[in-house]
Amino acid sequence: MFLYVWLVMLVVVATYMTLVTLINRRIRFKHVATWEAQGRPTFWNNSAANAVRFLSFFIFSARYRALSDLAIDYLVLSARTLPVIGLSLFALTATLILTGAV
Repeated sequence: MFLYVWLVMLVVVATYMTLVTLINRRIRFKHVATWEAQGRPTFWNNSAANAVRFLSFFIFSARYRALSDLAIDYLVLSARTLPVIGLSLFALTATLILTGAV
């Protein structure tokens, strides 16, 4: 059970990274001004400042909706859901370890 939970968590993290890459790629080609305002992020050029801008624009606010891009709306909704799943799995794993079930 423990191994399965960690494997699912690994998939959640990989999926989140993929979603961030897809969002950045979409704004790079479809919404250039927004991409420039975000600091021109790419997978290989993602600084802490870019990550904070990304989180504040897409994850913790609804400013991305001004782009009127349905694909970005769905990607952001998925990116907002995955950390909740990841934290839930982490809590489950911690509970299993602390109770001695694993």
